[in-house]
Amino acid sequence: MHLEIHPYEGALPLMFGMSELEVIEVLGPAKNCSTNRLGKRMLAYDDYKLGFDLKDRLVHIACLPSADTLIRGIDPFSESGFERLVELDGEPLEGLGFVVLLNLGIAFGGFHDGDESQKGLVIFERGAYDSVAEHLKPWRPDATL
Repeated sequence: MHLEIHPYEGALPLMFGMSELEVIEVLGPAKNCSTNRLGKRMLAYDDYKLGFDLKDRLVHIACLPSADTLIRGIDPFSESGFERLVELDGEPLEGLGFVVLLNLGIAFGGFHDGDESQKGLVIFERGAYDSVAEHLKPWRPDATL
C-alpha cells in the first residue's frame, strides 16, 4: 500500500487519531498485535508498525525501507531522499539515536550513521517529542552520533 506522508496529520490513508479498528478496516488484519508494558497497543504489518495511545488513537507510524512512502514527492528511502528531506526541513536535530525533523514530523534511524539494520523512519503527531526536546541538539549532515 502506498502512504503519502502529511506532516503531523499522518500518512494517507492513515490519519493520526484513527482507532485500531479503523486502521484494520483500511489495512486489513495485522501480522502481529502486541501491548507494551504501558498498555499501549502496536500493530505490525510487513512494512509498517503502528502505535496507539491509551485512548486507542493512532499516534505514530514506523516505516521500514520496503514501505512505499512519499513526502512532498520525495521517496525518503531513495538514495538522496534523506538528504533532501533534511534540507527541506532546515532545522535537523539529533537525539536518542534519531535525526528528528520537527518541521516535517519525521524521525529517521540508521540513515545518519550508516547502520542499515536500523534504517527506518517514524511519522509522529505534533507534540510527540515535547517531553524529550531538552535531549535534542542541532545536527549537521557531516556529524556522527
